[in-house]
Amino acid sequence: FGLNSIDSGCHPDHCEGSPLFVNLFLVFNILFNILLIFMLKYGSSNVLFLSSTVMVPLGNLIFALPFIPGHTPLKDSDVAGLLLIMSGLVA
Repeated sequence: FGLNSIDSGCHPDHCEGSPLFVNLFLVFNILFNILLIFMLKYGSSNVLFLSSTVMVPLGNLIFALPFIPGHTPLKDSDVAGLLLIMSGLVA
């Protein structure tokens, strides 16, 4: 675990922190699933649906951040679509 398998070439591996990232993903995924269960238990299916729908615009904004690998900057059409989705959820 955490050993580089490709040491030469134009794209060598950097696997030193990979066990940390996998474990962080597992922890946050389990916490997210527990949160969904609590939303259904103490809220309603409508609250769960609205919160899941809000995750789409938030995910789009997060993946536009410069420190995310493979990020793409937001376009005007992205912002207009996100505002349309959010206005439909709020109204």
